[in-house]
Amino acid sequence: MTYLQRRAPWRRSKYGNKKTKAVAGGKAYDSKGEAKYAAHLEDRRLAGEISAWDRQARIDLKVNGYKICAYIMDFVVHMPDGSIELHEYKGYATDVWKLKWKILEATLADVTKRMWPGKEVRMVLVMHR
Repeated sequence: MTYLQRRAPWRRSKYGNKKTKAVAGGKAYDSKGEAKYAAHLEDRRLAGEISAWDRQARIDLKVNGYKICAYIMDFVVHMPDGSIELHEYKGYATDVWKLKWKILEATLADVTKRMWPGKEVRMVLVMHR
């Protein structure tokens, strides 16, 4: 075992985020901000503003029938009118994320047909302040 392998569990993450437990459902999230946003979505659900929400939806990004990569959307929010909002919580925008986000924007109609046929789907970016 090398020095870095022994040291790795105690190193901080690349962007300083910390895995944490969310109050809503006791599930682990990638950052404190994402966990707070999950609690916010749960409050909105209890208030009746949204019907339901899911987390960590895997979306395959395909262009001309070829899978380019997969995008893991933080939250899928089901609205009372039947529409769907894809919420992404970001504290820091990496270059890889920016590229995947652009591909998702360009292929959203195809993704909607495959995953949520007949639904209106909107993308929402929530940036940490």
